[in-house]
Amino acid sequence: MSHPWNDVKVISDEASNVSKYVFEKADSVVEAVLYRYPDYQTRTVICCSTQSGCPIGCRFCGSGDYFVRSLTAGEIVAQPVRCIEDTGVDPASMGRLQIMFMSMGEPMLNMKALAPACEELYALDSTRLKRENADLRRQLAEKESLLANARETNVAHAARILTLERVLRELCQDALKHPYWPLLRWVKFGPMAGVIEQFRAANTVAIHRNVCGDCCGEVRT
Repeated sequence: MSHPWNDVKVISDEASNVSKYVFEKADSVVEAVLYRYPDYQTRTVICCSTQSGCPIGCRFCGSGDYFVRSLTAGEIVAQPVRCIEDTGVDPASMGRLQIMFMSMGEPMLNMKALAPACEELYALDSTRLKRENADLRRQLAEKESLLANARETNVAHAARILTLERVLRELCQDALKHPYWPLLRWVKFGPMAGVIEQFRAANTVAIHRNVCGDCCGEVRT
């Protein structure tokens, strides 16, 4: 593909495994960053720009100090393509390749160019990306299964708690009708031992906090 940028400067930092790219032409300048973890074969990460400058103006970001224009799809695609070329590794053989649009500019404000850029990047290595998508779908299905099981468990726990709350409420209502100490002696060796004493000293909220805090169905005295 023809390169839309007139000049590309590369600033590498071998110590931190990072290379910064500055793409320039007559009316604009953007940057991209290339990372390796720990090498390009294992994992390659590319962070590229979608606009020259940024119209948002976030004060923590230098890109917000000015805005020139949005990039074309070709100008966006050229950034990761150049970075990948410099790795010397076939992208299809990379264990993991990530391309992120989070350098200069707000991606959602340039969807007109970003959408076709993503389609073109996908086409560059569709086999590997399709394999990664299949892995992501498999992981999503596993997480959905775990979530469904967790929901079933939570429903069972909720039913258990409601039962304990009902028993406790009945016991507290009984405590209001009878002297505390005789009733305490009555439950002294039962599962509710100690609850009435707490009720007498505090209130039903204090009792509730001592019932099944870990959904175990036991009363802590």
